[in-house]
Amino acid sequence: MKSLLAACALGGLLMFAGLVLSSSPAAIAAALATSAGPVMAASLYRVIPIFANTMSWRALIRPQSRPDLAALLRMRWIGESVNALLPVAQVGGDLARARMLNQAGAKGSDAAASMVADLAVGAASQVAFTLLGVAALVGSGAGALGGTEGRVARAIALAAVLTAAGAGALLGVAHVGIGRIIAAVPLLRRRSGGEGLAARVAGIDAALADVLSRRGELLRAFAWHLLGWLLQVGETWLILRMLGCGVSWIAALVIETLAATARSAAFVVPGGLGVQEGALMLAAGRFGVDGPHALALGIVKRMREVVTGAPAILAWAISERRMLDRFLRRRPQ
Repeated sequence: MKSLLAACALGGLLMFAGLVLSSSPAAIAAALATSAGPVMAASLYRVIPIFANTMSWRALIRPQSRPDLAALLRMRWIGESVNALLPVAQVGGDLARARMLNQAGAKGSDAAASMVADLAVGAASQVAFTLLGVAALVGSGAGALGGTEGRVARAIALAAVLTAAGAGALLGVAHVGIGRIIAAVPLLRRRSGGEGLAARVAGIDAALADVLSRRGELLRAFAWHLLGWLLQVGETWLILRMLGCGVSWIAALVIETLAATARSAAFVVPGGLGVQEGALMLAAGRFGVDGPHALALGIVKRMREVVTGAPAILAWAISERRMLDRFLRRRPQ
């Protein structure tokens, strides 16, 4: 896994470097000359989508296990920052927030079930968000399958299929149960401790079944998550406007749709480095944004991730210093 992540990180870095060189570094530097304002504006704006995503997760936690909203916001902030900045295949942050929820007093099974359900709801809402992007692209006049419009349409369609597959897999795991999957896999069943592992996750399966039975909370979580995706469109619109390339909200929706789904599909690439920027350039070019400004948009988003994420990771490292110390000292197995 380490070798795979390292290879993907190197590939993403090379892709990013290739995009910079092909788009004229001087032009990108000129576009970023006034980037301090967009970075700070995007960093402040980021609080709003995080709030929406936190409310989605909150709806899936049993009332008796819910911490206060401020604590949940902190957990979500740390989880998203870990996924954005650390090479954890974009899921390590979700495990971290489930652990923090458990430490805040929730049962371990409830914390794990709420995290798995939140991932499934998030993936399902991203499918709806992607379909909105497709509809916006078609409505903007991209009816033919040739040229830039066709490439953008095909890229979004592929991203929608991959996102739907991921959502279906997560929903399938939630419905079938983790314990039944472990028990059905001979390799896991034969491993030392495999039967014990299946027994331990029985509590998670029971908690997942309880979450899935609460249809009202699932719908509310879906609505909050979809709102979170739509709010990220506002970030793209705001950054482009402050970089001097104002686009319509429809254009920002198409651009953000392709970038978000491409990053999700390339989850093994740390932070989607290179993949996200390539998607931004492809989609933004459809609406008249030149390569240097499209790449500047991606760089500002990266800088925003550092500004908002670095303090979160520092806070997490301090709170988990004993666990991290044990992990770093443990011999590889």
